[in-house]
Amino acid sequence: MKKVLLATTALLGLVALSAPVQADPLKVTVGGSVAFEAGFADEDFDSNYRNYDFTSTPNVVVGAEGKASNGLVYGGKIELDNESDFVGSSTFARQDSIEFDKAVTYLSGKWGRVELGDENSAANRLTVTAPTGFGTGGFAGDYQKFLLINNVGDTTNFNLTRSAEGFYFRGLANSYKPTLTESGLEDYEDSTKVTYLTPKFAGFQLGVSYTPTVGSELTGVSRDKYTSYSGGTPALWAQYEDLIEAAANYSYKFDNGLGLGASVGYNYAKAVKTTTANAAREDLGSLNAGLSGTYQGFTLGGGYTYDGQSGLRKATQTSDDAAQSYNVGLQYATGPFAVGVNYLSAENEGDVTDADNNKLQVVGLGGTYELAPGLSTFAEVDFVNYESEGAFLVGNTSKKYDSTVFVLGTKLDF
Repeated sequence: MKKVLLATTALLGLVALSAPVQADPLKVTVGGSVAFEAGFADEDFDSNYRNYDFTSTPNVVVGAEGKASNGLVYGGKIELDNESDFVGSSTFARQDSIEFDKAVTYLSGKWGRVELGDENSAANRLTVTAPTGFGTGGFAGDYQKFLLINNVGDTTNFNLTRSAEGFYFRGLANSYKPTLTESGLEDYEDSTKVTYLTPKFAGFQLGVSYTPTVGSELTGVSRDKYTSYSGGTPALWAQYEDLIEAAANYSYKFDNGLGLGASVGYNYAKAVKTTTANAAREDLGSLNAGLSGTYQGFTLGGGYTYDGQSGLRKATQTSDDAAQSYNVGLQYATGPFAVGVNYLSAENEGDVTDADNNKLQVVGLGGTYELAPGLSTFAEVDFVNYESEGAFLVGNTSKKYDSTVFVLGTKLDF
């Protein structure tokens, strides 16, 4: 890993030494989006709750870019999103706040592109999956916002009994991309990292990202090499380090209008040491592949992610089922319309001493219509089925959960 860092530093040094005296003035842009959604959920175990609500999602992106006289393109961006957190354990009230989601600077030229900061990884962007460009994205969309299993802090009336491994629903739902699902690190892609993307050549592009500490973002710094935790669900950012994400992507469009896309990638993160023997975990590893085809407005595609035994506690591995997921979907887009359907199936072992697995299936069906430039409306329905190793409610032995979620909304991109 030190060699990777030295190579990256050397590359940046060469770019700096070749920097020209003159350059065009930086061009600053401001954009973003605002979306409004109305959601209705017919959900198991929700007799004490209202089955509908509204939500709005603002997003602001400020960017700056310039081009030097030797052809070097340089710039950066800052992205602001809203974040919602619980503010009380008795009322389960939520409070929104605006926070920095991404902050990155970049350099690009004929040699490729280097990114420094908080941005989605190369593997995340190069991965091919089932199409998600309709409604809110089907299995990759916003149905999760309206599910109590994800959003309610009520541990008495709506409590999912989680295993000692800390596996949970949201991690499975986000497993359609290589996100190391067994550790629940669904937000790790915004960790501070260095990324390199090659130029495209004959349809091929390669990319690699390196993150020193998983979960360390923006101004956060964590230099721990030896940490202590025991039992339960320790802080995820204290468990893994030296995350490497690499992917290869191929895209090509033939003269007859047929387009092909494919990807393959691998992610790896090292488990940090622990002073508690039975808390030691396997390193994280995730292999993924995807394939898609487009023709006359139709897109058919899918992907597969295999996470194996990564993230499991070494001392308690008595079962060896692998964590994995696959997805498939079909989309049609023409003019202002886009409609589609997709399917996700994901599973992980959960508690390795239990013969059962945690399993999730989601079917998403929806459409989008552009009313005017930048203004669109959308509708979507998602069917969710989840089987857990543990019971969902205190005093209730049920391990199965079903929900149907309807989402209607509008979005303005500017």
